[in-house]
Order: sequence, then structure tokens, then C-alpha cells
Amino acid sequence: MQENFVTSQQEPIMVVVSCANAEEAKKIAQNLLDKRLVACAQVGSQIDSMYRWEAQIETAQEVLLQLKTFRALWGELEKEILLMHSYSVPEILAVPILEISHYYYVWMMKELFSEK
Repeated sequence: MQENFVTSQQEPIMVVVSCANAEEAKKIAQNLLDKRLVACAQVGSQIDSMYRWEAQIETAQEVLLQLKTFRALWGELEKEILLMHSYSVPEILAVPILEISHYYYVWMMKELFSEK
């Protein structure tokens, strides 16, 4: 990807969300795809999570949801996830994509920003 033609709002990002289970992850993914807030969603395998919660160390089995989108859509995407997620404080992380195939980038732009 050529840095000089991509503005910060056109910057591709990967959003990672920890979900309670695969059903929740798929429901969130489908909603975001339907609203054209993500170009791609991947529901991963179950993981074992350990975290601090209310001064205690907790463990849980969770499912990771990975989403490909653009920085310009972050605000709306985060709101949608918060509305649907079962956790009171869900993990929602945006990670910059440093390099991306030109063809994949063009496909993402077309899917999310072209008139349909």
C-alpha cells in the first residue's frame, strides 16, 4: 500500500473483540457486515482468558472476533458492538494494519464505500 494516497480515515484497521461464545461473535459479525461497517469478519476458536476484574483474577473461555474495516468507521462500529455485546466492559481493540495487499485494500474500499 502506498502511504501517500491513504488518509488517516482511509487507514485499514483490524478490530479484535473478545466474545462470550461463538454464537455472540457470529451475531455481532453478521450485524456489522449487514450495516457495511466491516468488509470481513473471522470468528476464531475458543481461547482461555485470564484478567483482573473487581480486584480479583478471573478466568473465562472466550471466542475472538477479528474484523477488517477502516478507521473512518471506528466510531459507529464501536457503538454497534457495545449495543450487542453481553459484557459490561467488552474488549474492543483497533490495531493499525501496517501493510496490506493493494487488491485486498481496493476490495475493502469497494465493499464499504461504493454505492450499492
